Amino acid sequence: MFLISIVYVGMDVAFRAVERRVLAWQ
Repeated sequence: MFLISIVYVGMDVAFRAVERRVLAWQ
């Protein structure tokens, strides 16, 4: 369960980074 939580948090951080990059391009 702990490993899944780490993966979930990592995906959330990566998604925010991509979203921020897209907003920067716009």
